[in-house]
Amino acid sequence: MPITAEGEFSSKDLRKGILFAAKRVWITLLAIVFLALGALFFVNVRQGVSWTDELPLLIMPVLLAAFMGSIVFFRSHQMKRKSPALHGLIKYEFDEVGMRVVGPQSQSEMRWPGILKWRENKTTFLLYSNPRFANIVPKRFFSRAEDVAAVQNLLRTHVSTKKN
Repeated sequence: MPITAEGEFSSKDLRKGILFAAKRVWITLLAIVFLALGALFFVNVRQGVSWTDELPLLIMPVLLAAFMGSIVFFRSHQMKRKSPALHGLIKYEFDEVGMRVVGPQSQSEMRWPGILKWRENKTTFLLYSNPRFANIVPKRFFSRAEDVAAVQNLLRTHVSTKKN
């Protein structure tokens, strides 16, 4: 008997999925910016420049993070508004063969070998059908915690890699 998860996507579901999928890229980018600005700050202070003159450089990473966050916020809202496939009730079914997704505009099936990897956090499953594209499955779509655990077991059994 398949494990079912169903619900309607919200902009918040999409935002959480996008942020989770891009977390490593964001952390790497912000780390590079912090290191570069830290090195520049250190060199300038050693040359006698006051640290207060460098304050705009120190604020840049905060502004960059805020800008990146606002892009994700607006993109998730735009995706929800403009994508007919994300409107209405979406139903996921998981079984020993794979995953099936049924929505008001489409339906698809994917066998377990078609899923390259999976990741999860406390609110979301990401199921990757290629290295850069993931299906976002909000855990709130499951009616019972036991169903979430059963899907985790299916993924552990049938998908070769899990990278958190």
